[in-house]
Amino acid sequence: MPIVLPLSKHRLYYALLAVALLLVAYGGWVSVQSSTQMSKTLADAEQSQTIIAYANETLVAFGSTESFGLRWAITFKPKHWQRFQLAMDQLDAAAGDLRAATENEPAARELADTIVEAVRNRRVYGEAVWGRLQRGGVSETVALLSTGTGDDLGADVRRSVGALVSNQRMAHKEREIARQQSMADSQRTILLAIGLGVLSGLVGILATMQSRLAWVRERESSFQRERAEAASAEKSLFLATMSHEIRTPMNAIFGFSQLLGRRVHDPKSMEYVRAIRASGQALLALINDLLVLSKIEAGRMNLVMAATDVRELVDSTVAVFSEPVAGKGLRITADIDPFLPTALMLDPHRLRQVLMNLVSNAVKYTDRGVIRVAVRAEPKTVGIVDMEITVEDSGQGIPPEEMDRIFDPFHRVLSGGSALVEGTGLGLSIVRRLVEVMDGRISVDSELGRGSIFTVTLPNLSTGTLDRRVNIRNDRANFATLAPSRILIVDDVPLNRELLSAYLADAGHELAFAEDGVGALTQVVQWKPTLVLMDLRMPRLDGLEAARQIRAMPDGANVCLVAVTASSMADEDGASKKLFDAYLRKPIDAQALFNCLLELAGTRRNPEGCSSEAQDERDAERGGDTAAPNPREATLAAVVALERMALSRLPHVQSTMLMRDVRVLAEDIVAKGAQGGLHRVLALGQRLLAAVDGFDLTTIDSLLDQLPRYIAAERSRLESE
Repeated sequence: MPIVLPLSKHRLYYALLAVALLLVAYGGWVSVQSSTQMSKTLADAEQSQTIIAYANETLVAFGSTESFGLRWAITFKPKHWQRFQLAMDQLDAAAGDLRAATENEPAARELADTIVEAVRNRRVYGEAVWGRLQRGGVSETVALLSTGTGDDLGADVRRSVGALVSNQRMAHKEREIARQQSMADSQRTILLAIGLGVLSGLVGILATMQSRLAWVRERESSFQRERAEAASAEKSLFLATMSHEIRTPMNAIFGFSQLLGRRVHDPKSMEYVRAIRASGQALLALINDLLVLSKIEAGRMNLVMAATDVRELVDSTVAVFSEPVAGKGLRITADIDPFLPTALMLDPHRLRQVLMNLVSNAVKYTDRGVIRVAVRAEPKTVGIVDMEITVEDSGQGIPPEEMDRIFDPFHRVLSGGSALVEGTGLGLSIVRRLVEVMDGRISVDSELGRGSIFTVTLPNLSTGTLDRRVNIRNDRANFATLAPSRILIVDDVPLNRELLSAYLADAGHELAFAEDGVGALTQVVQWKPTLVLMDLRMPRLDGLEAARQIRAMPDGANVCLVAVTASSMADEDGASKKLFDAYLRKPIDAQALFNCLLELAGTRRNPEGCSSEAQDERDAERGGDTAAPNPREATLAAVVALERMALSRLPHVQSTMLMRDVRVLAEDIVAKGAQGGLHRVLALGQRLLAAVDGFDLTTIDSLLDQLPRYIAAERSRLESE
């Protein structure tokens, strides 16, 4: 098992390395100092030897003076005096060299000065003796020699020379000891630096090995992470593909079972139809749960924040479960804090999913008593609150051993301790993950046999302003009330084409069919439909590319394109949102199809842009304008004015949705469309005015969203001319 070097030992390694480097530098400095000291010691030794040599030379010369002086004193011969004089000259020279050699050594120089002084006195004494001999004769000379002055001077010279030689020998010895001590210190320092360097090297090797091990582990972790991400992407793609493949046949199951339910009157047969639809809904719920879980795990769950009326959301959720709750003999209540802000900024769709799963779970595990949904708000600062939602039931409760696992995927609590309740076991897992995505937390408190309380806390929610819009859509799908349209149904599955045809049959619409994008393009050119229901995944040419080619046609902007798909990823495709006017997801519900056509084509009394009547009116207007075309300058000016209008005024109108502002904008669109001969823009403005008169907010939303595309189409037409 490899030894993992902790961070503290890495720091120790760096400290040892730094100390070793400092010691190596110090050892080098000591070595240089030792070398310098050795050189100085050798120079001092040479100097000492030189001084000793000069001292000995002085002593020898002094001895010669004494020898020749004694001979002269005995014989009084002039030649001996001359020899004495030469010896004295040599003695003076030797004393002078000795004095010069000791210039830089104070102690030796003091002794040398004494020697030089004694030599000078010796010469003076000798010359005095010679003078006495010249003046007074031998007797006076002998008397002067008999005083012993010469002996005293000789003793002074010999004593000073001896002291000087002894001083130099002692200094040389001290310098040698200092040199040896310096050499020993240098050796110890160098050995210590080498030892620490070796230790630092060993620690460095270990740290390098550990760093490499960490690098290998990091690479392995990165590789495993990439594999996990790839596996997650493959899983998401697999789920999306399976969703598409399952939703395609389910579209037929739901649609035809709904049509069959209108024609069956036998109670037993109707029970079979309901069983088919219930099973299909259960399967669809499972697919949706798996897709939501996959999105959360892949990190692709994006929140769409909007001002939300939590009261309305809770009330609508309670209303959904009123029938199953009544069927089990239960009661469901909603207790909402009266101080809860009117609107909070959150994702209403995801919060609805959380509530639906929690209430569904409570209904599932409760056989008697009450289910209570409570909402509380705790103000924090101005415009910021913490919201707490609790869902309490009086059901069987959760066993203590199950508490840690209830939020695990596919885990289901035993009903009554033995039987499994119907479900996939994904609801609570999705709830927990959705709450975490919303930066909240969820907790559960349960007592076996007495029920459970699930608490969701969402902190730091901002207050908002509700956009109160009236929905005047018909709750019943009566396709005969829609404005007659030429509808092209494009799908590679015959059952899907047949289902859509069955919905629209006998409703006064013209229908045509195509099996793929190639056939759709042919039908658009030849038959000129006003509305196309386009499947996205088809052989030869898919729906997305077919839509691009339709939009590129001269009259392509006048065709309303509706994307119809079973893919779970199509609603995230930015390109499809720009190309299509609406989006339908399989399995297609009759009410959803009706609402979509109502928005695009309008009713028989108020036809919109995708109806045959509106198309005929546009064709007639274009035919009438052919004889008297508007000047290009007026057309360009109208397009520029509309572009400015779309940039400056449209966002404000869409955000406020004040009918007064919408009407003024619609009147300006009509005026500019008429001024520039922009028939499509003119028709859109007229439809917008009609929608304002009918207070049809859904149609107003759609038309305002389409305005920039209509203006861009007119700009492209002008530039291509």
